[in-house]
Amino acid sequence: MQCGQESHVGTEKAASFARYVHFKDFKKKDDPSVPWGWKNETCTVGKGDVDLEKCIEALKSAGYDGFVALEYEGPDDGQAGVSESIDCMNRIF
Repeated sequence: MQCGQESHVGTEKAASFARYVHFKDFKKKDDPSVPWGWKNETCTVGKGDVDLEKCIEALKSAGYDGFVALEYEGPDDGQAGVSESIDCMNRIF
């Protein structure tokens, strides 16, 4: 979702080059100061606007079979946020 590009679109473009993947989520926050109209705010995985399933499908379609590491940067308590994020990842995978 950086620079106005949806995450799954960027994942589709980069997936064939991936050797290691960090998994995180963002919420869009309206911001008229940027051309695409939003900035990103980190959050617990599964609570944001990233289409996580489409990102994983893009990786699978490109043949990615490597590690996917949780990168937690959310505002929630770390222990709770990491646990919720892992639960979400387990549901998706």
